Amino acid sequence: MKCCFTFIGSEYTGIYGVSKHALKAWHAPKLQVQIDSNPDLIAFETIPCVDECKALCSLIAEHDQTKLLNGWISFACKADGQLSSGETLEDALRVVLDPSASCRR
Repeated sequence: MKCCFTFIGSEYTGIYGVSKHALKAWHAPKLQVQIDSNPDLIAFETIPCVDECKALCSLIAEHDQTKLLNGWISFACKADGQLSSGETLEDALRVVLDPSASCRR
């Protein structure tokens, strides 16, 4: 699996050069460790791009429904409502706030 963080700043820009599937594969084992530890909250912080937000929401949807996940997603933004990737914060919030999205459970 290609590393999503290349140590050239991609974790800050959100320009990873990998697919949403690769982002999911990178985050999945880390999220599972968190879920298995029975946390009160899980924070997904400073997310720089919409694809990473989509990947995280997809993983949340796929987790074992007997374990309720509480937490939040925060975004890394530039001025004027733009994520670090240049995409709009509005587009990222649409992913999170979509009634069919897992992030809203």
